[in-house]
Amino acid sequence: MLIKKLIFAIIVACIIFTVSCGDSNNQNVNGDSISKTDNTNPEEKNEETGEIAEARVLPDLPEQNYGGYKFTWLAFDYGVSHPGSVSQFPRELVAEEGDGDIIIDATYRRNLTISEKYGVEFEMITTTNEKTTLNKAVKAGDDIYDAAMIFNNNAPGVMSADLLLDTSKLTYVDWDKPWWDSAIKAISIAGKNFFLAGDIMILDKEAINVLFFNKKLMADNNMELPYQSVLDGKWTFDKLDSYIKDFSKDLNGDGVIGKGDMLGLYIMSDAFHAFYVSGGGLLAENDRNGIPQPTFGSEQSILVMDKIADVLFGKEYVTNFHTNQWGTEWDMYASFNEGRMLTMWGRLYVLDSLRNMDDDFGILPLPKYSESQEKYYSDVNSYSGYMIGIPKSASNPERTSVILEALAAESRYTLLPAYYDITLQRKFTRDEESGAMLDILFSTTVYDSGGAYNFADTWIQMSGLCGKEDRNFASWCEKYELKVQQAIDKMVAQVEAME
Repeated sequence: MLIKKLIFAIIVACIIFTVSCGDSNNQNVNGDSISKTDNTNPEEKNEETGEIAEARVLPDLPEQNYGGYKFTWLAFDYGVSHPGSVSQFPRELVAEEGDGDIIIDATYRRNLTISEKYGVEFEMITTTNEKTTLNKAVKAGDDIYDAAMIFNNNAPGVMSADLLLDTSKLTYVDWDKPWWDSAIKAISIAGKNFFLAGDIMILDKEAINVLFFNKKLMADNNMELPYQSVLDGKWTFDKLDSYIKDFSKDLNGDGVIGKGDMLGLYIMSDAFHAFYVSGGGLLAENDRNGIPQPTFGSEQSILVMDKIADVLFGKEYVTNFHTNQWGTEWDMYASFNEGRMLTMWGRLYVLDSLRNMDDDFGILPLPKYSESQEKYYSDVNSYSGYMIGIPKSASNPERTSVILEALAAESRYTLLPAYYDITLQRKFTRDEESGAMLDILFSTTVYDSGGAYNFADTWIQMSGLCGKEDRNFASWCEKYELKVQQAIDKMVAQVEAME
């Protein structure tokens, strides 16, 4: 097993973030192979273990010294929504020395390396409204911001307002290198891509949809841990259903399954889209000309929705936050923390709220539609996490591309191991098997353009179907297909008019 056998440096070098060329139905899904390059450092022998580390990949960049240029990030400040939750603040951009936080220390070391090599300094300015801030700068021709970290929910508005550069203008950003997550190119429109994601950041990974499960409860109920099913490709909707079936128990004797009772699975309504993607569905997908097309009305898509409903709707052992109004979202998380919930849907950032949980827990990818499905698909939640965009007012895109490529390449060997190996595997998760699950999650990321751009509110409306436990999927699809097509046509026209 990758996580079990290899040391810290090898783990980092082996994590795979590339996109499979795949068939036309899965063009936006990451593959399992890494791009080859001759631009590497020689293999090195680890003095402690004697093992040979994989050659480090180097960026193809010119020798440059920017004479102390201050590279300025604009970043959306999400804040903290609850004392028990992790802040989605982009702490991976700029950091001071000696903080003691693993991520911040790694950020400091990465930035110091790039600062010394390229003669740059780094600054971050935060905002609670990226669109307004960027619109003011771009319209005024103010080049104060070199790059922006944009909240996923806000990214469509920023892009459609013609505030961002097409990433093809970033000369030295090399998508073939392993530090970029090319899955994000699935949300390109008319051949133009406005967003970056990858090792340079951690908040894109924090937005991945996952399942958490309580290992102690499974042991107490003589259940086999799901890890082997995942590795064997047999982790399916039906398999999940078999785990949570009839698990809920009325502990307080009030005749109602709710707060204080034993629960099988907790979801919120936007989990439906996450399960839909994990089952092979998309709301929209680019055709061969790079134009998004609605895909949710296909026969297979409706079959996937029906199967999800079979698992999630109308079951006593599935607690939907939006149909079981017995507490807040944080009461739900508390139920899992307190050992009264077998499985829980969430985004990876929820891990931080579980750090003091007494019971051991594990992480799983969301299940497949069936065993015949080629691979797992790990949706990057459209309403969580961040993307990187370059303001149109940035005065020197070539310089920006050199610095971003250098930061991303260095991040693969500093920031990524801090997040992947230490923060997740050692600090939060309680077993080595969860590390293997993370390998799967990070190598199968999916960006659904229909979810990312929420054409005609379909992402929100799909969540509404889950909230109402409405199974009229065929009629819903028929109702929204034309609306989505019209919304796509409008956005395509806007993008094609952009210089």
